[in-house]
Amino acid sequence: MHIGVEASTLRGVSAGIARYTLAMVSCILELAPDAEFTFYSPRPFNLQLPASRCRLRTGSGLYARYANLWLQERLPTWLAEDHVDVFWGQNHLLPLRLKRPCRRLLTVHDLTALLFPSTMPFRSALAARYLLRKVARAADFVAADSHATANLVERCLGVERGKLAVVHNGVGECFTPIPRAAAGEFVTREYGLPRGFMLTVGTIEPRKNHMTLLDAVESEARAPLLVVVGGEGWRCAETMRRVRKLEAEGRVRYLGWVDDSRLAVLYSAATLMVYPSYYEGFGLPVLEAMACGCPVLCSWSSSLPEVGGDAVRYFRPRDREGLVRQLRMLTSSPDELAAMYSRGLRRAGQFGQRAAASRMLTLMCNCKSGSGER
Repeated sequence: MHIGVEASTLRGVSAGIARYTLAMVSCILELAPDAEFTFYSPRPFNLQLPASRCRLRTGSGLYARYANLWLQERLPTWLAEDHVDVFWGQNHLLPLRLKRPCRRLLTVHDLTALLFPSTMPFRSALAARYLLRKVARAADFVAADSHATANLVERCLGVERGKLAVVHNGVGECFTPIPRAAAGEFVTREYGLPRGFMLTVGTIEPRKNHMTLLDAVESEARAPLLVVVGGEGWRCAETMRRVRKLEAEGRVRYLGWVDDSRLAVLYSAATLMVYPSYYEGFGLPVLEAMACGCPVLCSWSSSLPEVGGDAVRYFRPRDREGLVRQLRMLTSSPDELAAMYSRGLRRAGQFGQRAAASRMLTLMCNCKSGSGER
């Protein structure tokens, strides 16, 4: 089977959709020896996957500059030339018309552009809002990261339940518990971090709600050091000024983006991972932290209770005082943290990456034959 993949999301720092896509492809390559992939991008980038079964086609000139033009005008020709059997797009990134029939599978990770457009760059939100309904209806099958997202896809995008499936994200194999002593020694040696720190993971952007967490840390004198992991995203200047201020006061430490192997060590060494996001289509850091045995305190929002279940503690995302109360209780209760460690490991065991990839592969094989317009 020849699978085409929309790859513009793979350029740059590997986070969010990029990490998800690469992990899924890696597992599918193991599960399906006859599968081969062609990745399509309007601009070049370094594709780090086996060259024997994966290749990359990239645009240039005008198409490299205008990604949506490339997606709708140039990509259908490439799919026809390459005789792609199924094309896999993410969110709104799917060609509406085809030169030859090709099954189209769309994964909707979130509906941020519809629900929280002010937390995205204006042009990105506008393009997504314009295209989401169109591409969701054009797709032969739609996968959603969570039941919460699937319900929104059905209600907001008008996708009938019969062509909609839930494929939860899976946790990567590198996210397993590392003995706390060894993890603590590593982060002290590599980053100069003390024992007993809190951790938060996510791109620095408005939707992730770092400001509520920073407010809580600043107002609670007994709060442990907060370690912030995540690249700088859109409209992050105010948050970064606050991070740097608290960093100068010794309350916060900013590490930026870190790779998965080091992130697993940070999860294993942390006393608590706090995830205050306003909205998530899934919430992968919550799953990763649980898989590493790190207790999680996260916002009661969107898909996060679906991921964390009864293994994590919750607070309302705009409730700073509620967050402070939870921080005080958890950081002074080692027995509760130990119980959360065990519950988190059991919960994370329900989200296997190979199982998720197997489900996605089944959808790729079984979604109805495309009826692309000629």
